[in-house]
Amino acid sequence: MKGSMGVTGVVVVAAVLCGAVLGFDTGHHQDATWNVMAQRGYNAQSQLAVSLQNFYTDMYSQSPFQLLGLESTASDLHFDSLPTRARVQAYWDNFVVNTQNTIETVLFSNQISDNDRPLYYLSTLGITLHAVQDFYTHSNWAQLHPRGSCGCYRTDTWFTSTTDLTDLYTGLYEDATSCPSDNPNQPRHGAYCQGENKDSYIRPLWREAYIFSYVATAEWINAVETWVTEADAGGAALITAAKSYEYSDEDDSNNDDIYSDQRFAVQISEWVKADTGTALSADGHWKGWNTGDASAIGDTVQSLLRSSSVFRDIFLDANFHLNFDDNLYCESSPVNVPTVPSLGVQPFSNSRVIMVRIPYYDTDISNSFQDTPDIYSVVTVDGQVYREAAIQNEHTYTPMWTILHVLDTSTHVGNTVDITVRFYEIDVVSDDDNLNINGDNEVVTLQYNFINDDVTGDSTDRSPSFQGSGSRHVDFTMVFDSFTLAGCNPSPSVAQCDVEILGRADFCQRAAAYVDLCVESTTCSPNVVENEIAEAVTMNTLDVEASSSCQSCEEGGITGTFYRVTLLAPTTNDALLNCDTLEDEISDNGNTLGGVTVIYSKCSSAERMVLSALSLVVALFAFLFL
Repeated sequence: MKGSMGVTGVVVVAAVLCGAVLGFDTGHHQDATWNVMAQRGYNAQSQLAVSLQNFYTDMYSQSPFQLLGLESTASDLHFDSLPTRARVQAYWDNFVVNTQNTIETVLFSNQISDNDRPLYYLSTLGITLHAVQDFYTHSNWAQLHPRGSCGCYRTDTWFTSTTDLTDLYTGLYEDATSCPSDNPNQPRHGAYCQGENKDSYIRPLWREAYIFSYVATAEWINAVETWVTEADAGGAALITAAKSYEYSDEDDSNNDDIYSDQRFAVQISEWVKADTGTALSADGHWKGWNTGDASAIGDTVQSLLRSSSVFRDIFLDANFHLNFDDNLYCESSPVNVPTVPSLGVQPFSNSRVIMVRIPYYDTDISNSFQDTPDIYSVVTVDGQVYREAAIQNEHTYTPMWTILHVLDTSTHVGNTVDITVRFYEIDVVSDDDNLNINGDNEVVTLQYNFINDDVTGDSTDRSPSFQGSGSRHVDFTMVFDSFTLAGCNPSPSVAQCDVEILGRADFCQRAAAYVDLCVESTTCSPNVVENEIAEAVTMNTLDVEASSSCQSCEEGGITGTFYRVTLLAPTTNDALLNCDTLEDEISDNGNTLGGVTVIYSKCSSAERMVLSALSLVVALFAFLFL
């Protein structure tokens, strides 16, 4: 439940955030960055400092900030609008030169004090990593480097690939710097439901692009560390100091700048919302769609604009990012381009990806929430925190929440990882509310064996379901899997070898309806229910999919199992989805559905066609695991 909040500042938000965010969604940038940094020995505050500068590279790319008197722009640091391989090559070459020159001539200059140098080193990582990570989500790199025959993810980067890159390009972004296009077929960057981007997990090929970004992050941090060590005798000591960075400011006695900035990063990314009447309308950019809230973001933006922090000063006062954006567009490659250091032979041979998904949640069928809930989950995998996207105003939902945590098995002790889950409801007035998810417990604790897929702790099921209790609780389902990055697994799991079922981009253009069912059966069988409904519905052009957390429901003293069924029309024509007709056909007059008895059904047309469509694909992926 959101706290009561005025709409002061909505005009500011409209002016500042009317454009779509340029990059890989903020939460995914943060996850990949923190994962690599932790493996390379950076502490929590150094990770946070880097992710903040990564975020500000996006925020200060929005041109309306200049109208408010802010000097900074970073719109060139997103690898957008490069129509040919030659343009991509020139961008990379100049970017590498700019980075090394900044390290040699600025980072170790007298312009920066010894006390400030660790933060400027971390800022170098954060700003440059934004561009590096964006390349893999804004280009057709994933299409040119498809998974192997056994489904294994690729780890090729710009600096290691031996693939023919003749057809390489990055998506055209309307607000980005661009050159005369040599590619008349260059796709646009796009938004949630179209275009080249793979910016969040609602987009096709996001998982492939995320793995490329993770690998490239490891490669780039290694390169920056090498260049810093070579640039100055004090380079190694600087890196050591940066890895143990602890924020302090004599004007900030509580040392809360770093945490308030992190809160701004989450809230602005999550709540950005602007209906421009076009495909580029914004509805959240923390991790995908349906998190925007114009009424909540107003005061957050105003608070940010009224406050100051040493992290934003690096953009606003020092304009440090301008060191990295010289000659990125419409220029040729420089003569002498530094070599990006290699990570070695088969650097990811010991890497294992732990995939955790939450494909379904239900806040409370009895409607104990007095208003519409805004729910998000926080999942910890092997000590790293993953904060998922807060879904606005949904009691029952099939989110895209997907975590890809890369584990270094050469340093990890044993074959299991600790996983914890918490659910929260947003409260903008005070701390977010922690919800019951396992009886009256607010946390689920599990241990997942990534070799044999055994699960222990609060469940022994690889696809466990949990039910909370009390007036404010959540029921939800989880799914686990793991896969290697180097070579093929002896027998790839279904999750490793799955494909983009039916194409998520297509579903974004289709109207949908939900039907909530209580079926008289103690056996949880989504495939049986969907088959029966598909036969019962006369509109045979509808695609039908059922999902369930296998929780119980009751009506008139009869106990059954609850299902949510998604029905998709072949087009955006929602007239095909008449709820009265659907309910009549599903109940079949006698409340029987083939061999299934329906206790009650409730149909609702989906107002947000994109999410309704995506829900089906989430359910399909969930079934691959079950």
